[in-house]
Amino acid sequence: MEKDFLKLPLSTQMAIVSFGIGSLLFVLYFPFKESDNLIKIGIIYVVIALVANGLMLIKLIYDCFVLPVERLNIIKQILILLINVPISFSYFIVILYTVLSNQPF
Repeated sequence: MEKDFLKLPLSTQMAIVSFGIGSLLFVLYFPFKESDNLIKIGIIYVVIALVANGLMLIKLIYDCFVLPVERLNIIKQILILLINVPISFSYFIVILYTVLSNQPF
């Protein structure tokens, strides 16, 4: 399994790791709602993930123009990388709803 993961393109590996860490922080939020440290960690993680994934996106867009033969594979990698955006937004909406409503979700 580990060898299969390492064979994936770096952008796909980044997308999977970003999804995993983001999901872990999302799940940890509910039992530790009172922890301000978890919120701080989450915000720092979002900023770091945004920068790292943004740089990878710029690289993939550049590669799309420079390597026209690989364009289809690069577009697939871009879509895999971008799939985290609606997932992250959904996590944000759920957490925002629970914070503002003071009710368990």
